[in-house]
Amino acid sequence: MQLNRCGLLLSLAVLASAQSARAQAVTGSLLGRAISAEGPLEGVLVAVSGASLQGVRSVTSDSRGRFRFGTLPPGTFEVRLQRIGYRPVRIVQASVSPGVTTALGDIELVAQAVELAEIVVSAARPSVDPTGVAAVTTFDSAAFLKIPTERNLRGIVPLAPQANPSAYGDGVNISGATGYENGWYVDGIHVTDPWNADVGMNLPYNFVREVQVTTGGFDAEYGRAQGGLVNVVTNAGGNRFQGQVSGYFTGDGLQATPLSGVGEVQVEQFQQYDVGVSASGPLRHDRLWFYAAYNPTFERRDVVIPGLSAEPDERASHLFAGKLTGRLGASTDFSLTLLGDPSSQDFVGPSGPLPQFPATVSEPATVLGHRTDGGTAEAVQVHHQAGSRVSLDASLSRLDRWADNNPRIGPTTDAVSLARLDDHVANAASGGYGTSTRNRTARTAGQASATIVTGTHTLKVGAELEVNTVDYDLLGSYVFRDTASAAGGQTDTLYSWFRVSVAARARNTVPTVYAQDSWELSRSVGLNLGLRWDAQFMDGDVGEARYITDQIAPRLGVVFRPGGSEDQKFFAAAGRFYEEVPMSALAGWLSQFTQSFGAYPQNPLIDSTGGMVLELTQSGIPPDPSLRGQYHDEVAAGYQQRIGNSYRLGLRGTYRTLRWALEDAARDANSPLVMGNPGRGVLAFVPKARREYAGLELTFQRADASPLAFLASYVLSRSWGNYTGLFASDILATTTNSGPQFDYPEQSVNASGLLPNDRTHVLKLSGSYRFGFGLTAGTSTILASGTPLNEYGTGPYPPYWTFEQPRGTAGRTPTTFNVAVRLAYDLPAARGAKVRPGAVLDLFNLDNQRRALTYDQTHYTLPGKQGIDPNYGAVTRYQAPLSARLGILLSF
Repeated sequence: MQLNRCGLLLSLAVLASAQSARAQAVTGSLLGRAISAEGPLEGVLVAVSGASLQGVRSVTSDSRGRFRFGTLPPGTFEVRLQRIGYRPVRIVQASVSPGVTTALGDIELVAQAVELAEIVVSAARPSVDPTGVAAVTTFDSAAFLKIPTERNLRGIVPLAPQANPSAYGDGVNISGATGYENGWYVDGIHVTDPWNADVGMNLPYNFVREVQVTTGGFDAEYGRAQGGLVNVVTNAGGNRFQGQVSGYFTGDGLQATPLSGVGEVQVEQFQQYDVGVSASGPLRHDRLWFYAAYNPTFERRDVVIPGLSAEPDERASHLFAGKLTGRLGASTDFSLTLLGDPSSQDFVGPSGPLPQFPATVSEPATVLGHRTDGGTAEAVQVHHQAGSRVSLDASLSRLDRWADNNPRIGPTTDAVSLARLDDHVANAASGGYGTSTRNRTARTAGQASATIVTGTHTLKVGAELEVNTVDYDLLGSYVFRDTASAAGGQTDTLYSWFRVSVAARARNTVPTVYAQDSWELSRSVGLNLGLRWDAQFMDGDVGEARYITDQIAPRLGVVFRPGGSEDQKFFAAAGRFYEEVPMSALAGWLSQFTQSFGAYPQNPLIDSTGGMVLELTQSGIPPDPSLRGQYHDEVAAGYQQRIGNSYRLGLRGTYRTLRWALEDAARDANSPLVMGNPGRGVLAFVPKARREYAGLELTFQRADASPLAFLASYVLSRSWGNYTGLFASDILATTTNSGPQFDYPEQSVNASGLLPNDRTHVLKLSGSYRFGFGLTAGTSTILASGTPLNEYGTGPYPPYWTFEQPRGTAGRTPTTFNVAVRLAYDLPAARGAKVRPGAVLDLFNLDNQRRALTYDQTHYTLPGKQGIDPNYGAVTRYQAPLSARLGILLSF
C-alpha cells in the first residue's frame, strides 16, 4: 500500500497531541542544582542564553534545588541564577551536545544583605553525563576542523574508539559490525542508505556543527543499527551575519609514489578541486535564521590498468545544504532542512569486486563504466514546550537516493556483449563491463514524541513510521577460464559462465513505539528503563509478503555516582538491538530472479554448445513462516571520571553476541532459495549464524578552553564467528541479508573463526594545539593490529567460495601505523577587517609506510582444489602513500 505524504502528516498531527519525536539527538540537556549554605534552594530563576539559541529560556528550581533544560541546540551557553536575597551567579561556557546531559553540579548561591556583583564561574571543562550509559564520543566543529581527516563524515567517525576504517570498502566497522550495519542521522533525518545501510548522504565537514558517534548502549528511542549510531547536526544561522569561502586542492604532485596491488588500478596523474561557500544570519532577529552552503568537488584521474593505456576517470559532485530555524511563539520552535549530494562519474576499474580479478586487462570496455549516484533529503521539525514539565516534538522527512552503474561502451541488456571474461590461465580480463544496474530507493519517515519531567522521573514516549521503497534492475554476466586436472594426469581448460538478472519493486513499512524512563532513585543511583517495539512489513510486486512483528527490544542501564558526585560514575547496561532490513535484501527476496551456472569446454561467448547448465528462476524467495528478525544482545559496564577541570578518564567493557541472522540459502543449485534464520526452521540444513565481539576500551581526553585538546584511546578486542555481517567481507558482496555467506552448505565447512575485521589492538590519538601567533597544529594517529587471513577454495558453483582451512588461520596482514598532521594559520589581516583569511596544510600518511592492507586469498578457482589462482597470496591493496592537501579559507 503506497503511503500518501499528506496522510502521514495528518497522522503526525494526531500523534503529537500525546507523544513527541525523539529528535534523533538533535538537542541536548543541561542539569544543575541550586543550593545555599542551608541546603537546596527552591524558586531560583535560572535563565540560559547563547549564540545558537533564539531568545532566552528560563525555568525555576524545584524543592530539591534541581533545574533542567531539556531541548537545547548544540553549542556553548551562559546560565544565570537569581533569587532575592542571594548574590547572582553567572556560569559561562557551558557546552551542550546532542543526546547528552551536561551536568553543572551543585551551584551555591551566597546570601547577601546588600547588592553585590554577580559571581562568574566557567564551565569550560569535560563533563561526565550523570544519567547516560551509552558509549558516546562527540566531536564539535571547533575540534574536528583542527584535525587532518577526509573532508566528509566518513573521515570524522574513525576518530572514535571502537570505530575503525575497513580495508574492504565497507566504510567504518564499529564494535565488531561491518560498515553496512551503522545508523546515520543528519538533523534528525534518517539518512542511512535504504539500499545497503551504508552512509546515505555525502556531506563535507564544513557543513557540520557536531558529529556524535555512539558505539553501544543506545537508549530505547534508538534502533535500526547492529553497529553504531552516527548523529550529525549541521550548521544553523544566528543573530550575526557570517560566512566562509574555502578552496582545497591535492594532486599527484603532492603525493609520494604509491604501490599498486594485483588487479588494482594505477593512477598516473590526478587532481582534486574542492570549493565551498556558505552564509548564515538572521532574517529576523531572534525569530528566523538561515544557513545555506554549496560545495562542488571535481576529481580527474588518468588511470592505468596493466595491459591498457591511460584512461580518464572523472567525477563531479554537487553538495548543498540549507536550513531555516525559527520561533512560532514563545514556546514553539521549528526547523526546515534541505540536503543533497548528486554526483556522476566516468569510472575506470572493475565493475564488481570479485575476489580474484586478473592481473591485466586486454580490452578497454572491460573497465570503462559510467556511474550516477547521490540524492536529496528534506525535513521539517517542530518543538513545543507545553509548560515547564512537558515538551512535544514532531518531524516529517523524505530521503531519495539513486545509484546507476552501466558500461560506457556497448549495450546494457545483452548478456553476451555485457559479459566479462576473467581468464585465470592467461591472468587477464577481457570482454564487456560485466554489470548493468539501475537503482532508485526512497524513505518517507514521520516521528513524534513527548518528554515528561515529573519528580524523580524523566519519561520519554514516542512513535515512528518509516516507509522504504526500491525500484531496481540488474544484469550481471561473468565468464571464468581455469585449468583443472583431468584423469590420467592430463589438463583441461574449463569455462564457467555465471549470469544473474534481477527486477524488483518492493517496500518495507516499519512502525515503532518506545518508552524510556530515566529514574533518579537517589542522588547517587540512577536507573534507565526502556522498551522498544518495531515491526517490518515487507511486500513487493512478486513473491510472498513477509512480516516480522515480534521485535521487542528491552534496555536497562544503572548509574552509580559515589556520594552523588558529578565528577565520576560507575555504570552497567544491557539491551537487545534489532536490524532494519535494507532494500537490497528485498531486491533479492521480492523480485523476478534468474541465476545460472554453466560449464563449457570452450568459450561460451563464442560457442555455447556442449555445455552443462544449471538454471534457477524464481519469483520471490519464499520465507520461513516462523521468521525472526536479525538481532544481537549487548552487555556493557564501565567507569568514567573527571580529573581536575581539564581531563576525563573512561573505561568500558562491551560484549555482543548475535542471536539470529536473516539470510537465504539453498540445499544445492537444483533447489530453490528459501529465506529464514540460518540454523532453524527451513534453514536448519546450514549452521546457525554466529558473531561475537568483546572489547575493552580505555579513553583519556582533554576538552576545556585551553589551547590543548586531545582524545587518546586504546581498544583490546576480539571478533569471532562464522558470519561477517551485512557486508560479506569474504567475497566483498554488498547484498545485505541475501548475500552469499550461507547460500550453499559447502560454504559452512571450516567457516568459524576470527572474522575479517578482527583487530586485537588499536591505539588512537587525535588532537590539536593552538599557538599564540595564529598557528594551530593538529594530528590524527592510529596504530592497529593486522586482520586475519584465509585460504579460500571454490565450491561446486563458482564464484561461491569454501574455506580450505579454518577461518582466520592463514596468517594476518601487517600491523599498520598512520600519522596525519594539519597546520592551520590565520593569515594577517588589517585591524577591523571584515574578511579573515586563513591557510591550511594537511599531510597524510606522514610515515609513508605503504604496508599491505589486503591480499588475494583465493587459492583454488575450481572445485576439488583445482584451478590454481596465479595471484594467490599477492597483495591487492596497499596503504596510501605520503600526500598533502592545500587549503585557503576566507571567513567573514
